[in-house]
Amino acid sequence: MAEDPTPSVNDVVLAESRRGTGRARYWQTGIVRYSGLYGIAILIVIFSLTLPGVFPTSVTFRLVLEDQSIGGLLALAALIPLAAGSIDLAFAYIAGLSMVVMAWLNINTGIPTIVCALIALACGVAVGVLSGLIIVFFDIDSLIVTLGTGTVALGMTELLTGGSVLPTTLPNSFNYLGQGLIGPVPVLAVILFVVAACMYVWLEHTPSGRRLLATGNNRNAARAAGIKVAKIQFLSLVASSVISGFAGILLLCQIGSATDTSASAYLLPAIAALFLGTTQVINRVNVAGTIVAVYLLGVGIKGLELAGAAPWVQEFFDGLVLLIAVVLATRGRVRNRVSRRKNSNTNKESPGKIDGISEVEEQTSA
Repeated sequence: MAEDPTPSVNDVVLAESRRGTGRARYWQTGIVRYSGLYGIAILIVIFSLTLPGVFPTSVTFRLVLEDQSIGGLLALAALIPLAAGSIDLAFAYIAGLSMVVMAWLNINTGIPTIVCALIALACGVAVGVLSGLIIVFFDIDSLIVTLGTGTVALGMTELLTGGSVLPTTLPNSFNYLGQGLIGPVPVLAVILFVVAACMYVWLEHTPSGRRLLATGNNRNAARAAGIKVAKIQFLSLVASSVISGFAGILLLCQIGSATDTSASAYLLPAIAALFLGTTQVINRVNVAGTIVAVYLLGVGIKGLELAGAAPWVQEFFDGLVLLIAVVLATRGRVRNRVSRRKNSNTNKESPGKIDGISEVEEQTSA
């Protein structure tokens, strides 16, 4: 006797409940992924209503773009090692070293400014190379190594400054990089957007970027797929030091003087933006999410400054955002692990796919 193909009431109810659960999860995920954009819009509305003659102006718009440009570049610098599974705490100190070396050379030598900038950049890159070599050859945790090399860079910075301010006299072309405008947009912001766009294309749409993400996602799977993990870790730290050194030079062009703490003050805000960015757009390290997080912090801090908040409020705000970002990122990773286990139990793995590689491809396509 043939079975009745008509679904039972229980089957219909079960299918509807699964559809509803999937729809709810979709909306929940969408809210979290773009919560930074919603947060920026909410903050703009709140500060515009509470500070109507001060906040919603073109000057405030320009200041937010300009003030967050250096922090954004440093967050992007730290993003590259994090994408490879390493934590870099030296990026802000590398920026400070490059900044101070360029200022010291400008004051104490007759070397052309462009040569001073190249020497300063080379000094910063040397710190990144040192970190990479120690991590790769001695297999030491990147957190400890970069903390040590960053502290060495800070010590060299303090040696060159002697605890004082180093005022500089830079050519107009360098001043334009740090203080100029292209229409209503600061040149620094344009540089940030160009670097971010190049990094986005590289990470999301090139084989080398995919290999970097696969290394950070699962090193064992990456090795099994033939990826040179140690080489990628080393090059990620070198690339981070290049962007960090460049950011330090731009910071000198922006403020015109150097101290031993000018760049290190960006350490916590950049880390907060970086980890918050992992919860935005794509549930992993990504450029677009980092930029959203940078300007979420920027709008919040600028609004608090214009409202007359005490100086300690900025550190409190950055620390609070960092804690929230770490919690959200941790929950996202746990949720991903659970979903991967369910999928592995219900579906057969397709041949020729490595878990870490296929997951990066799925996240990128999403």
